[in-house]
Amino acid sequence: MGIGDRLLAKTANVGNKPSDGAPARPTNTEPRTSPGRLMDAQHRINTVQARIKELETQLEERAALEVPLDALVEVSGRHRKLTSEQFQELN
Repeated sequence: MGIGDRLLAKTANVGNKPSDGAPARPTNTEPRTSPGRLMDAQHRINTVQARIKELETQLEERAALEVPLDALVEVSGRHRKLTSEQFQELN
């Protein structure tokens, strides 16, 4: 029995395709090299900065918000007791 025959005997039960019951291997999409990671980090920073500017613009547009008084709800136990001097400081 030659080496080729022995190798064929060892690999006779090996299938070509993975079985359906086996979970698929997760694919890693993160960059592996330092320059790739640096470029990915810079892209994330730019994306987040753009989102911050967008949110700041939305906040400026809605700076003053009018709420009807009947929509306010008092939470029990959170009522402040102020002296008249403290109340005047609020105004």
